[in-house]
Amino acid sequence: MEQTDTLPKPEDIRTYKQVILIRSDIRMDCGKKTVQVSHASVEGFIKGTSANKEMWRCNGMRKIVLKVKDCAQLEEITKKATESEIRFRIITDAGLTQLEPGTVTCVGFEPLPVDDPKCVALTELTKDLKLL
Repeated sequence: MEQTDTLPKPEDIRTYKQVILIRSDIRMDCGKKTVQVSHASVEGFIKGTSANKEMWRCNGMRKIVLKVKDCAQLEEITKKATESEIRFRIITDAGLTQLEPGTVTCVGFEPLPVDDPKCVALTELTKDLKLL
């Protein structure tokens, strides 16, 4: 198999991560959660800057999926993220299977280098949340 991606130079390698939040107050089976988190990851990626997106891809596409207790907590975090100019995308369900149409399920944030001030702010906003 041929490698098509160019690896970053050692001096360019930084640790990157993408944070995804999922609501824990709505019932979704494992497959539904997986799909919603996938939507959030893709949409958060799209919101990122070109340089960060490419470096995140080259550095393992690290994702941190955390649980929020409800939509109010999700909205509180995204409001503060907006104030810190952190890009994100809120995911709403189409309502074709388990949830009502328009149900907010997740949020996907842009991939960021961990030492970026935006990532530091996002980590501070989410530090008390539990992993999915």
